[in-house]
Amino acid sequence: MSPPITLPSPTPREAIADALSRCTLGLDTHSRPLFGSACLQDSTMAVAIGPTVVSGWPAVSAFFERVFHVITMHVITNVRIAVEDGADTATLSAHAISYHVREEDG
Repeated sequence: MSPPITLPSPTPREAIADALSRCTLGLDTHSRPLFGSACLQDSTMAVAIGPTVVSGWPAVSAFFERVFHVITMHVITNVRIAVEDGADTATLSAHAISYHVREEDG
């Protein structure tokens, strides 16, 4: 059974944490719809990985396409979210580790 893309009635803080969960779970289960549901699928989306910054949904989607061809495991802990009532922005910090292995090496 695949994970649900939406949850009933999350608070803003829960919705933010859920987006992070959907992103990593989408990668780990090779579910493009679940991964995509966690993303702003427009020109404002940007992902920074080390010194590399990828901007815009088409570029981000293409960048992550190669991740869907390997075995991955992402572990996210110590999630802290700062969001004010009624705000349209928030900050999130977390500890993360990930493993990426080619299928033939798994």
